[in-house]
Amino acid sequence: MTISREDFERIKADPQYFFETFLYIENKDGLLVKFILKPAQILILNQILELEEQGLPVRIIILKGRQLGCSTLISAYMFWKTITRSHRRSVIVSHENKSAQFLLNMITVFYDEMPEWKPLRRISNRNELWLSNPDKSAKKGNKGLRSRIIIFTADSKQASRAFNFQYAHCSEIGFWQNASGVMLSLSQGVPRKADTMIILESTANSTGNYFERTYLAAKAGDNDYKPLFLCWMLEPEYRMPVPDGFEPTERERKLIKLYDMDMEQVVWMRHTIATECEGSEEAFQQEYPFNDEEAFIAQGRKFFPPDVITEAKLYIKDKNIIPLIGALWEDEHENIEFIENPERELKIFNVPEKKREYVIGVDAAEGVTGGTYSVAQVLDMESWQHMAVWRSRIRPVEFANVVRLLGYYFNEALLAVERNNHGLVVISELQDEYFNFYRQRDFEHREKVKEEIGWWTSDKSKNLMLNKLLKALRSKDLIILDEVTVDELNRVIVTETGIMVSEGSYDDTVMALAVAVMACLQYAIPDFAEEEASMPDGGMRKSRYLH
Repeated sequence: MTISREDFERIKADPQYFFETFLYIENKDGLLVKFILKPAQILILNQILELEEQGLPVRIIILKGRQLGCSTLISAYMFWKTITRSHRRSVIVSHENKSAQFLLNMITVFYDEMPEWKPLRRISNRNELWLSNPDKSAKKGNKGLRSRIIIFTADSKQASRAFNFQYAHCSEIGFWQNASGVMLSLSQGVPRKADTMIILESTANSTGNYFERTYLAAKAGDNDYKPLFLCWMLEPEYRMPVPDGFEPTERERKLIKLYDMDMEQVVWMRHTIATECEGSEEAFQQEYPFNDEEAFIAQGRKFFPPDVITEAKLYIKDKNIIPLIGALWEDEHENIEFIENPERELKIFNVPEKKREYVIGVDAAEGVTGGTYSVAQVLDMESWQHMAVWRSRIRPVEFANVVRLLGYYFNEALLAVERNNHGLVVISELQDEYFNFYRQRDFEHREKVKEEIGWWTSDKSKNLMLNKLLKALRSKDLIILDEVTVDELNRVIVTETGIMVSEGSYDDTVMALAVAVMACLQYAIPDFAEEEASMPDGGMRKSRYLH
């Protein structure tokens, strides 16, 4: 059987046509079936093709639920590239021998089940498919493609050696023992130019590892990778028939509203939590996440409970919260106005009103690429209505001017600046330019009250401020309107050494918001710092904000 030039050109130009016409895979019943793409696989393919159409090197990092067919799609794409082009070198690196052999067997099936016009094969062994003419006497006439696909594990000697490839698939990289070292070698072997590819994919595996750090950096725009999250709900098989009399729990009802689940998915989820995850919702979230923030389970307990975070996400969705995005601009007459610009850092959820008092919680950072963020959170001092948030990486001196503009724009708001580290620079820069500062009260001696500009975060005060924030969220005195802030709630954990952010994550929006809450409490309630421990409501008061 031969193939016409016209057909070959279509095959070379349309990978989905090639997959669904010529490739076979083994299904879960061990039967050979045509490779028809599923929803998650289509999303991956579209992302690859979008980057290629832009003439960019393909660099994608995928956080996924279990068994969505990611490895199958990526392997098929590399196979397509390798057999339709000469002198192509592809590599697949897996976390263990078992999965490496599975991927090699899948590629072998791809080749074996293709029609007779497939390219010549010289070698197919336990770690390589080499497409070249096996007949040495015929090499002068037809040398074959001289393309190959190599497969090895991340802990093998080959992984740490320098090779040159055009396409690399790093499978389940979240489970590699020396991911940083292997990727340093591997990425140097793939040129950073068009028609090259590095795809990292994995389910989540704890926190602080190379995969999580690289994924979060990709989300922040700090590396070359395009982040792609694939929810378990994309898989058509993840559903079960609904039994008679089945009723979702209150928590399941919230998830139905938040993620548009149908009842068959709810039944499957409940069954999977009970039978595969030993009843643990956190274990389910790691293997079958709804979103990328809940996937990485830290070595510790999450400080903000899942129901609080789900409630906050649901509110933003139900109310269709869409902030104004832009920046503040000051003219030569010191008039300050908001200029809309979707590329800027300020999100305003509620515009300031005359005669209202506001407080701004400020968490300053160094402002370096890949570092933590400087954040300003704006609350109505009386109602605790979430007004605005500013978040970016910026030097403390420049951030001081941003905070000054925010303060004046929001009716000369009370500035509550965390004075740890870089916050001192912000305070120093502002003292000649602004006047309305929060002063933290320190009752070291009963006869003397000491006040200092700004908020000092110690282990003790951090515990206090985060507990006050949690209580405000539970009581709905405060409703967060910013999705980034809600996502960062997931990153705050409790360990044996105290409350902290999980490694490689950010909590700057949470800390700035907690500072604003403490300032609201102190200024709304006389002598709060001295009396809050003895107050029956723990220092809280009912908000006038009608939710």
